[in-house]
This record gives sequence, C-alpha cells and structure tokens, in this order.
Amino acid sequence: MGGRLASVHIGRIRIIYESGLARKLKSTVTSSTVKYIEGALGPRARHFFDGCATFVHDCESENLPKFGVKASLYYARAARSYQAYSQSFHTNVDDASNVVTTAKELLRKAEELCKQPFENADGLQHAVEEALKLLELAAIKDAMISGPRGLATHAGHWYNCANGHPFAIGDCGMPMQLARCPACGAPVGGQSHALVGGVTRAQEMLD
Repeated sequence: MGGRLASVHIGRIRIIYESGLARKLKSTVTSSTVKYIEGALGPRARHFFDGCATFVHDCESENLPKFGVKASLYYARAARSYQAYSQSFHTNVDDASNVVTTAKELLRKAEELCKQPFENADGLQHAVEEALKLLELAAIKDAMISGPRGLATHAGHWYNCANGHPFAIGDCGMPMQLARCPACGAPVGGQSHALVGGVTRAQEMLD
C-alpha cells in the first residue's frame, strides 16, 4: 500500500503542475495548443481522481487510516487546482465541481479517521481542517464573482474581516466606503483607499 500511496502522491503533483502550467500559458499559446491541453489533462485528471478515491476506500478496508487521510489530502489539493483550471478554460466545469464535492466528502471522513490513534494524527487533522477551509473559500469566491449581482470579473481585491470572513472589493480593489460583514456584522471596507481596522488581505483567495 505504501507504493500505491507514493503513486497517488506523484499523480497529485502532476495534476497540480499541469493545471497551473495550463493557466499560466493560456494567454501566450495558440488555440490549437489550448485544445491539446484541454484534451490531455481532462482524461489524466479523471484517471487520477478515480484511482485516488479507490485507494482511499481500500485503505478503509485494510484499516490503514493514516494512508487514507494522506490520500484524501492529495485528492483535495489536486481538486482545487483542477477546478481553477476548468474555470479558467471553461471546460469540464461540471466534472470539476463533482470532484470538489467528492473531495469534501473524503475530507470529512478523514476528520473522523484522525480520531483514531496513529502517528501524527493531530498534525494530519489540522491539515484536513485547513484543506476543508480552502475548499469552502473557493466556493465562496466562485459564488461572489458569478451571477448578476456578483463581481463580473476577477478584478478587484479579496479581504478578510476582523473575524476572518472573506469579502471582495471590485473595480480598483481599494475601499471607498464602509459596510458590514454579512456573516458577522464586523466593519468592512474603508474610506479614501484606507482599510478599516481589523481588515486584512485574503491571501488564501488568490489561487
């Protein structure tokens, strides 16, 4: 099983690398190259996600919680990259959405697995919690930039209120008026391009 976990790890790195590379090259390559990237990455990603999910299931059957948690984290990290790629290229969007849904399910199961006594269970539990948070933030970001009343483009900047809830400021991305966080009521925004106290840049929303 250790060899299979190593293979899953390598597959995760490949999906993240190719997804990121495709996004960076999008504006500099020809349309035929874009189509080649789309055609090549989609099947490879599907093969990886199917194989990784199967491996997690096998770890459960073999009572190998640590391996299962690690593989779930690999799945989730690759899912984030694949979703960003699919949204950038407007391809395989439904498939990427399903992959993210599965990633959340695997991570929630991984949270339960981390309650078992195995080496570095606490550290892996923290990693699982952070991975879930990042997937939820990606969903919030997607919702906020879509729809008739959302941000029409990726222009602007992302911030967190004093309690850590994300929000976006469009146009130039700098605050010109005060408002309240819809999640907790904390002050957000600012005036004359100066942020209100407690507001910070949301670096985790930049991916």
